Amino acid sequence: MTDSKLNQAILDTLKDLLKWTKITAYGDVKKILESTLDSEIKRTIYYLSDGENNQDDIVDKGNVGAGTVSKYWKEWEKIGIGESIPVKRGTRFKRIFALEDFGIEIPKIELKKKENEKR
Repeated sequence: MTDSKLNQAILDTLKDLLKWTKITAYGDVKKILESTLDSEIKRTIYYLSDGENNQDDIVDKGNVGAGTVSKYWKEWEKIGIGESIPVKRGTRFKRIFALEDFGIEIPKIELKKKENEKR
């Protein structure tokens, strides 16, 4: 077997494993997300934690405190629903799962911005 055929066989096997892992873990992940993200504030912070938004962005967009964001990021990394990624000035939390993939309502962040502007 040539190297390229061996690599393709390994890749195909990994794709199969990923498919079955996703299928078997879906229900458990959904339960974890629903129980962990049990408030609008938590869902907002998690949703905005896309790896692009830094803590200040999330504080501004989500109308939450920096301490709250930091606290949840630490908790969520411990339970495995997100990870720290390297950025220019250190690390930033990035969610692993998309809420919409699990039928979890996405927070209405635009409305919060408009409500804040009226104040």
